[in-house]
Amino acid sequence: MSNMRDLWYDWLGMNTWLFKQINSLSDISMYASLMKLVTIFGDKKFLPVIIVAIAIFSLASTIARYVTKKGGNRNYIFMWFNIFILLGSGFLAGNYIIDYTKKHSYYPRPYIALQGEVRQLEAQPADEAYHSFPSGHAIIITILVFALWPAMSENFRWAGVFLIFFVAWSRVALGVHYPMDVISGFVLAIIQMSIIRYILFSIIRSIRGILKV
Repeated sequence: MSNMRDLWYDWLGMNTWLFKQINSLSDISMYASLMKLVTIFGDKKFLPVIIVAIAIFSLASTIARYVTKKGGNRNYIFMWFNIFILLGSGFLAGNYIIDYTKKHSYYPRPYIALQGEVRQLEAQPADEAYHSFPSGHAIIITILVFALWPAMSENFRWAGVFLIFFVAWSRVALGVHYPMDVISGFVLAIIQMSIIRYILFSIIRSIRGILKV
């Protein structure tokens, strides 16, 4: 690594050291199995299942509000409308950020840079060997939790925060990312979603004002 990368990416060796500490715990079979399960929530391949589940829940909860006559149905529908717009635009932008950054950063994954010292518990395609930075899983799970935040109760918000943490942790535990990769993925997703939310909500508020809905 260059001196600049040593400083901002590897933290003068601390990034690699921390990776080894977390990854070494994967010798425990139950822990390794748990990490393989948790990491699914940030997997792009599993994303359609999550989106369908969210759509079913939003529809069922909206119908339940009408049946029980809770009131505030219009605002509730707009909340879900906003959530799905955030999810769609967030994943479109996130996919571009992931592809662009990975192709141009060209950072080796731990099992390449630290051959023989890594417990790699997730197979990766050969063309992904130098796409360590940033973590796509960390970006995906952060986008999900960020978009769903308005629909979550306080307890579920805490669950969302913990889910982001454990998905990020699992990427290191499985030997495919450094801590800096998942931290950077989280930060990039938060910045991206904050900008998207500000722009979209400004547009939606203007439209609602014009239509008086």
